[in-house]
Amino acid sequence: MSGMSHHERERLATAYAATRYLIRPHPSTGGVEQILRVGALHPALDATLAARGHREWAFLTAWNPGSQWRSDEENRRAQERMVAQLVAGGWGQPRAGRGG
Repeated sequence: MSGMSHHERERLATAYAATRYLIRPHPSTGGVEQILRVGALHPALDATLAARGHREWAFLTAWNPGSQWRSDEENRRAQERMVAQLVAGGWGQPRAGRGG
């Protein structure tokens, strides 16, 4: 986001806040689809993860770093590299999904 005007940064922050982030059904998140929103509480996801011993969570994506558009193919390759690095670093086998 560096190099953006104040107006562009505000517009982008508003867009991120309006975005719904989808977590597809997966055993680690209760096997149900989860919809996340910036600034919102997510008690169902919190409870599911707490039952597995987790007190904090985050989601990571390699899609469109720095809010700069890239093609789906570039984003997929970057996501695959990120997942491989996480697994190699001992962070388990995350479910590779689409960010964005």
